Amino acid sequence: MKIVAVLAVFIFSVAALFAQKKMIPVSQSIITGMALPAGSKKDTRILSVSAAQALLEMENNKVNTTLSEPEVLALPPLLQGGFTNDSLIKNLSVRGWHATVISDDKEYTWFNKGDRSVICYFKNDNRETSLYFAEATSVPVKESSSNKPVKSQPATSVNAATPPAVKPLPTSGNINNNDNAPILGTWGISASDQSSYRVNNAVMNYITRQYTFNANGTYSFISKTFDPFMENIILGKENGTYQISGSNLTVAPERSVSEGWSKKDGKDEWGHLLSSQNITLENVTYQFTKYYFSGIKEWSLVLQADKQTHRDGPFTGNSAFNNSWIYSPPCSQCFIQLPEEQ
Repeated sequence: MKIVAVLAVFIFSVAALFAQKKMIPVSQSIITGMALPAGSKKDTRILSVSAAQALLEMENNKVNTTLSEPEVLALPPLLQGGFTNDSLIKNLSVRGWHATVISDDKEYTWFNKGDRSVICYFKNDNRETSLYFAEATSVPVKESSSNKPVKSQPATSVNAATPPAVKPLPTSGNINNNDNAPILGTWGISASDQSSYRVNNAVMNYITRQYTFNANGTYSFISKTFDPFMENIILGKENGTYQISGSNLTVAPERSVSEGWSKKDGKDEWGHLLSSQNITLENVTYQFTKYYFSGIKEWSLVLQADKQTHRDGPFTGNSAFNNSWIYSPPCSQCFIQLPEEQ
């Protein structure tokens, strides 16, 4: 009887050890390249992978495509890791992914980047956070009469859930008009520190900037800076007027402030207003270009200037546009959500 008991303990120990080896610590998603919070693990157990495949296929059955083997990730629970659906979308947006949330099931999201499409399942739990990715082997197509590919729709208002789209322009190259039609709407840009320390330790920060150009010649500009190492969340707010002359865009601010907000429960959420200070007004004339990037199938607003500005920060353009910032229409989930007035 003792031999049977010892054997049972041995088998249980081996099984437990084998299961642990199937949970591999990771700091980055292989499919998306997104940094993961500390304590994240990749689950390679057959039952876990099969269950994730079944969950993703439930949503994937609505479109005409097949999926690769899923990447099954187990993240720390919400109260420990602080990783939310907003964190997911923001981190992927920084890496160039555009989100389309499934309207009838918020746990599923399609992410698009160039010709790649990835379906995601995300669910917070008191014990752990489940995150599954799988790449589509072909472009997902909705089962509808229009037969349009699933992709993120550009939105153009800071606070509206479904704002009017930026006015579409034909074909390729840049198009500059003497009126303000080419730049109407909201344009955003995000950046983060991709140092090896932050990536390896999944300590991610970001700064998001957002212009909104109105048809009456006024504009608003907001920016949000979040960093786990910073005590406060920094909110920048500016408004003024703008004028277009040929390919020149002149921005004339009337008021600009920088506010410090506490972190609600220590997370990336607005707490209380702690400080506010006026920022020196900065009139700038940019050379602007409306350019279509065929790789991501998206129009972008390229602003160029002789030197960097406080408003736009360091240049972010590529070799095709020197001394430039490239702003794009934010995805429907990527707008900066302003705190409630206090």
